[in-house]
Amino acid sequence: MDIQRWKISFLIVAGMAAFGYFISWWFESDRLSNPWLLLLLCAAVLYCVVRGFLGWYIFLQCRRPEWSEAPAGLSVDVFVPAYDESLSLVERTLRAAKEMQYPHRTILLDDGDRDELEVLARKLGVDYLRRSTNRDHKAGNVNHALERTSGDIVAIFDVDHVPDENYLLRSLGPFEDSGIGFVQVRLDHSNGSESFVAGAAATRNDGFFGAPMHGMHGSGCPQKFGSNCLIRRSALDSIGGYKPGLAEDLHTSIHLHAAGWRSAYVSESIAKGLEPTELSGFFIQQFKWAHGVTSLLRDVYPRLMTRLDFKTNICYAWRLTCFLPGPVVALGIVMTAIILYSGSVELIDGFASYLLHAAPLVVIMWLVMVTASKPFASDPVPRRTRMPMMGVLLAFGSWPILTQASITAALGLKGTFVTTPKERGRTRLKLILPQIVAVVVLASAMIRGLSVRCDPATIEVCGFAGILLMMHSAVFWAFWSERRQAKDQADPSTGVGE
Repeated sequence: MDIQRWKISFLIVAGMAAFGYFISWWFESDRLSNPWLLLLLCAAVLYCVVRGFLGWYIFLQCRRPEWSEAPAGLSVDVFVPAYDESLSLVERTLRAAKEMQYPHRTILLDDGDRDELEVLARKLGVDYLRRSTNRDHKAGNVNHALERTSGDIVAIFDVDHVPDENYLLRSLGPFEDSGIGFVQVRLDHSNGSESFVAGAAATRNDGFFGAPMHGMHGSGCPQKFGSNCLIRRSALDSIGGYKPGLAEDLHTSIHLHAAGWRSAYVSESIAKGLEPTELSGFFIQQFKWAHGVTSLLRDVYPRLMTRLDFKTNICYAWRLTCFLPGPVVALGIVMTAIILYSGSVELIDGFASYLLHAAPLVVIMWLVMVTASKPFASDPVPRRTRMPMMGVLLAFGSWPILTQASITAALGLKGTFVTTPKERGRTRLKLILPQIVAVVVLASAMIRGLSVRCDPATIEVCGFAGILLMMHSAVFWAFWSERRQAKDQADPSTGVGE
């Protein structure tokens, strides 16, 4: 066992001890006689097991993929699905896709019924497919193209992801194994320095494509994640094609693994995409992902889990619950505010004791993530956006979006498909009103609590409220940065944007 795994193992042992200390709080003073506390215990244990223990297992499986040469003789179809994106964005990706080394056919899949895209395809010398309806959106567009093409391997690029010329040479190797159904290539982004939101979102994605995906690779089941994926056509045929939904890529991934196909991960940065540059675009993206993933957890995963092996189940259980922190933050805000406003000595003392018991486990969970992620960090981005915590805080600060998406999905309500904007727009104040209300409520609750009783327990609870306040900092900073940048661009005297 290498020193990295020893470090993680040591932290996990400490984490298990911390978990025992955390659980012990519920057994003090006959707390389990309260049905609400018993319910919260079950929820807390479930969260720790799913987001903590399963993640620790995945991190222990981390393994770097070994590169293998692309096998000769494969026929490759490169799909570039497009809907309402700008012509320049589509053209950039098409040009790059066409120039990739290794024989292939590049096909523009027009789902927006746009004549200008057909003209562009003819101009660039790539194939063009259009359908009269955009039913099932990206999944339907891909399935429409599958019926009209015949390549052994299908490579799919969202229109904002630009591949390097050696992309196919570096990613086709795993298909030498006939049991490999798909290969996921690391998602990287080229616009991290364009705005605060883009930089923070990029660092957050770095986290997923670092230790978690390397752990899934070590478990034999890296998952499909949007763009930069290559799929064996016979694998798609075996499951009836691409699966629809707001998380169509992950939906397809589950079905492929349930059908017995294995997958591989290429951790090289050989295609770069674009992150949303404004909060509005980031919120649209997060709602879409949270709703889509939670819907899969509710409707699809329970039907397929018996067809997945032990390691694959662990990886999907962890991935499908990745948006749980949104509702957890919402619950924390509500409970903290109520307890401080109440001024109840019993409630404040009990909550302070709870926080004291939970703190070691939270710290160790964070240390495990940091330790596991360090060897797999991507290439550095500019210093002003290289703030890993900003990506985490931006995600936590999006709790209203994640909570709304999770609740609507859990209730079986449909989410609306909207393409994630990658170009500049404007975030309206009303989009962050829930965060503003939360900050005002928490701040006033802190003042109320300390005015009634300024003792160590109250100070501890107010400290936790302060942490919840800090979780909103990235959202507010992003909103202010957008306003400042818009003002600079509107003022010719600044020289910005000329």
